[in-house]
Amino acid sequence: MQLNKDFSQNGSLKRISRLAGDSGDETINRLKKTMYAKDERITQLERTIVELQRRLHEETERKNCALGALNDNFESKIKQFEDEKAAKDRRIALLSEDRGKLGEILDVSAKERDDDAALGMHKMEEIRQKIQERKRKGRMCAAGGLIGMGVDHSRSSSGSLLPPGSHIRRLHEETERKNCALGALNDNFESKIKQFEDEKAAKDRRIALLSEDRGKLGEILDVSAKERDDDAALGMHKMEEIRQKIQERKRKGRMCAAGGLIGMGVDHSRSSSGSLLPPGSHIRLES
Repeated sequence: MQLNKDFSQNGSLKRISRLAGDSGDETINRLKKTMYAKDERITQLERTIVELQRRLHEETERKNCALGALNDNFESKIKQFEDEKAAKDRRIALLSEDRGKLGEILDVSAKERDDDAALGMHKMEEIRQKIQERKRKGRMCAAGGLIGMGVDHSRSSSGSLLPPGSHIRRLHEETERKNCALGALNDNFESKIKQFEDEKAAKDRRIALLSEDRGKLGEILDVSAKERDDDAALGMHKMEEIRQKIQERKRKGRMCAAGGLIGMGVDHSRSSSGSLLPPGSHIRLES
């Protein structure tokens, strides 16, 4: 009885050991399948990381090219703005020089006009005095002739007495001659006065034109200065906008690069044999 019992117990142990061996094989197979699935998942993730790194590199290159082109455009615009500003400064300098010369011409013209006016008044006063002096002498001669008319002892060249009234005719002729001379002098005086007035009017017109030109030149200078200030303000505003755009794009590029580096924090790269590669090896492979 005891032997039979022992035989039965030995058979149970064998069955149990056989079942335990089958269960261990299943567990090993299941673990292997899980490991293969994880390896496949790791390989897929590695491919995804490599693809994302490639896209990040391409996007970074594209943005760098765009930033380079934008920077070149920005530099060209700055140079163009500086050239335009220099040209306007030169134009304003030339206009300022012209205005200075025009001011000098106006000052000289005003001085000449004042001098001519003073000289003309002096000459007119001299002519008036001469006319008054000749008129006074003519009146004195006429008065002397009338006084001498009381006793008339005029004689001819032969010594005979002239008829009465001959000295009156001579006085009348002398008076007519002096009146003609005074008339001619008066006409000359009037012509000189008219000439002086014409010259004065011409100079006044010239000064008026020069003053108008100076006013227009001042307006041009004011407009040019205002345009220069407006262009400078607009140029500074545009340059500030371009700088802000460049800084924004650089910031976005850094954020994209930082996002790519953060996504690379877990590194499950493997070699062709299936073994894990050291951290950062996929970056070296990509480069």
